[in-house]
Amino acid sequence: MMILKQLNKFESWKDISQKTKEKFLKYSTYMENTKGTVLYLESELNPLIYLILSGYIVLSKISPEGKEKYLYYLSDGDFVNQCSIDGKVTTTSAKTISDTCLISIDKDILLKLMQEDFNLNFLVLTSLAHLTRRSQRQILNLGIYNTSQRIASRLWKLSRDYGKEVNDYILIDAPMNQTDLSNMVGASRETVNRFLKELESKGIIFLKGHRIIIIDRDKLLDYIN
Repeated sequence: MMILKQLNKFESWKDISQKTKEKFLKYSTYMENTKGTVLYLESELNPLIYLILSGYIVLSKISPEGKEKYLYYLSDGDFVNQCSIDGKVTTTSAKTISDTCLISIDKDILLKLMQEDFNLNFLVLTSLAHLTRRSQRQILNLGIYNTSQRIASRLWKLSRDYGKEVNDYILIDAPMNQTDLSNMVGASRETVNRFLKELESKGIIFLKGHRIIIIDRDKLLDYIN
């Protein structure tokens, strides 16, 4: 019952019928994972698709040099591993970066429920489209932006997706440190640290421990354009 209430709170699930939600939960498994739990690794055959109820998960890939590259942060209401709905191997690795509550469902059962309820079908398709758009933006950023622009762009997007207003400023309310940020933009931690210090000296951001507070999003955007 508590999980059903959680689903009902997600805006993306508002058009899904109560009957479909109940079926979805009937065939799902509830999971609680501590920070650092690996859900699956790249190139595994994993038939499970996950829905995050609370917490954060990062998707990553390993470069030919063996370096982990963070692709996306996912959080409340996001699907994970939906690309495996076609029965092929996983395209990324996924691990929790905070204590996380989620539910898992077998892809074949999900496909059957999608056939029964168009709105659920549309929800899964929309989540896949969202991932595609994010991938396209990342490809564009890597192709035309220098390192500083990539860092500024990622900070701007994180502030939009996970920003929380605090005293007229925006706190990036996600479990992220400078190493995580360097993994996202494909730069060394030292390079990221120097650029963050530059932004802080200009009054654009404020560093508080591992947290980043955006003071002026417009000036941050100037670095990108």
